Amino acid sequence: MKTKKGFILMAIAFLAVGFLIAQTLIRKEATVTISVLEARDFNLVIGNPPIEGGIHRGEVWTVPVEVYYLNGYLNNVRLSVENVPAGVTVVFERDLLVHGANPATGELMDMTNMIVTIAIDATLGELSFTVVGQEEVVPVV
Repeated sequence: MKTKKGFILMAIAFLAVGFLIAQTLIRKEATVTISVLEARDFNLVIGNPPIEGGIHRGEVWTVPVEVYYLNGYLNNVRLSVENVPAGVTVVFERDLLVHGANPATGELMDMTNMIVTIAIDATLGELSFTVVGQEEVVPVV
């Protein structure tokens, strides 16, 4: 009798476990749709070289440098130069261009002038250097 009772209890336990396993667990799903946009970025635009196509030794060339803020870009841009050849000096009127709208046009941009000075003993021929615009994060207040 004990064996029969144990067998019945065991059978009931197996049935209960089987019932729980066979039962479907509740599952909910939600679909998420996103729009992937262009990356936030900026464009760096350097003005054209002088009309004559060059700068004479001992001369100074002042050229506009513009930064255009694209796709919601919110940081400032720090300007610098690299690989400046001997006999050439490059400075910016302002080296930090600040995010904001141009009051005249409403465009999201800022500009400054780059002043390039050619020494009297500078090497003749084509010389090049690199203007760098580096993101400078605006602290969130």
